[in-house]
Amino acid sequence: LSINEEEAATVRLVFFMYLYGYGPSQIAETLNQLGRTTKRGNQKWSAATVQGILTNERHCGDVLARKTWTPNYLDHKSKKNAGNRNQYRMNDHHEPIISRNDFVAVQHMIANARSGYRGTLPSLHVIEEGALRGYVIVNLTWAGFQKQDYLDASRSVLTQTEQTPSEIYYSLPNQGEFDLREYELVHKQFFGSQLDESITFSKGSIYFSTSCVNSFKKITHIELLINPDQQTLVMRPSSKEKKSALRWVKAKGDQYYPKAINNKVFMPILFDLMTWNEQYKYRVKSIKRKNPSGEILIFDLREPEIIIPNESRHDVCNPETRPASKIKPLTSISSRSFVAYPAAWAEGFGSSLYADHQPPELLNLPRDVISDTQNDGKPFEREGEEVIDTTSDEVLHEQINSLINSMKQEANKDVE
Repeated sequence: LSINEEEAATVRLVFFMYLYGYGPSQIAETLNQLGRTTKRGNQKWSAATVQGILTNERHCGDVLARKTWTPNYLDHKSKKNAGNRNQYRMNDHHEPIISRNDFVAVQHMIANARSGYRGTLPSLHVIEEGALRGYVIVNLTWAGFQKQDYLDASRSVLTQTEQTPSEIYYSLPNQGEFDLREYELVHKQFFGSQLDESITFSKGSIYFSTSCVNSFKKITHIELLINPDQQTLVMRPSSKEKKSALRWVKAKGDQYYPKAINNKVFMPILFDLMTWNEQYKYRVKSIKRKNPSGEILIFDLREPEIIIPNESRHDVCNPETRPASKIKPLTSISSRSFVAYPAAWAEGFGSSLYADHQPPELLNLPRDVISDTQNDGKPFEREGEEVIDTTSDEVLHEQINSLINSMKQEANKDVE
């Protein structure tokens, strides 16, 4: 394949403008004003046409084979290959028009734009020091990341031992004390109350309890952090200027109330990480810690209350040993759902009185000393992986102006 310089100038302008912050509609309007023609010879540009250029891998020198397939050999009508057949990609097949780094950056930006996020390129940030070392800051509008990305980011600052889920330590009664080894500390989830500080997850939303809002008095923005190996989530206050800040309340006068947060970006990652069923909701209670460095809420994701729709009751029953008609839930059933608990809890009502089940963060978070719970995260970079070094804003601005001026001169010559 050889480069058509006139078409290449248009492609470069499209990519440079998008990297600089212009949207597809704005780029299409600019191209219409410049009188540029599309690859098919049309002079009418649209956002969809611009999007097609931005996602075409040929512009960075690659070739993707089998983009379409023919389901029926009788009518020979082709359809877009959305995973129906294997595809084959060859990198560096021909001379590129734009750099691979710029192309990869644009794909990330497009993925973010679908989730309503515009602006800088996405990156995961991980806490490097302090009580929350190894926690990855969650931004619910960033797209393009998977479960493994969060795991890799967290593990990048942790030792092998720190990556392993914490063990349960058992102690013995001191001499002269009652021996209560046969007794259990009942799971607090069995004493449900509307006053509990909790967070509820569904496949597309997050909801905080009113008690959570009351616990963080007059705080309008928060930040969520996750330790994917320990399977714990932390909530801490945040300034609204942070890109990862989440407005979680709505105000009525001087009162604040929880705000349902619709999200389809991070929720699939969380459900994948915890192997949760997307048909159910999961409510997790918190442990609050406050000291001179600030206050946080810790949620142990391994101990959820599972809210199951009534119509799914048959799905959680073994018809041979426990038919649905014989199920008697521990909790009262509403008209729409009932509450279940992890299967591991079926053997008792709680844990040994002498077992330490606390998340490891509590051991690192003494109440009377500063322990850096408000540390900022550092950008995660994979070891051995080249950082995406895109064209700088200064160069983009210069190239955009140069290309536009050149195109205007060409248009004037054509008129003459």
